[in-house]
Amino acid sequence: MIQNLLDGASVAVSGLIITFSSLGLFAVVIYLLGIAFPYKEEKVAAEEVDESEVAAVSQEPAMSDDLPVVIATAISYYRQKAQSNLGSSLETGKSGWWSAKRYHSQQRLGNRMIRSGK
Repeated sequence: MIQNLLDGASVAVSGLIITFSSLGLFAVVIYLLGIAFPYKEEKVAAEEVDESEVAAVSQEPAMSDDLPVVIATAISYYRQKAQSNLGSSLETGKSGWWSAKRYHSQQRLGNRMIRSGK
């Protein structure tokens, strides 16, 4: 019993050592790659920016004209979905498929009948 516990502990400790040593190795590799290939920021000259793009962005309206239409359409869709006839099949009761399936399962069980909550 004690030997099993010691074996499990040694496997767990060795697994942790292997995991964290590989993590350290990858961290060192990433650090060395960062030294070998340093990040260089791209310099964008001020005269390279097109003035027509800046004007086009600033002239756009804050709210699109289509947005209220989209919102109204979504609201009406979800209202219709909430009023569907999905509950009518629940009010009529179970179909013949459920009855046949229950009868078949009771025949297979024989004397060991499983009763529902009724």
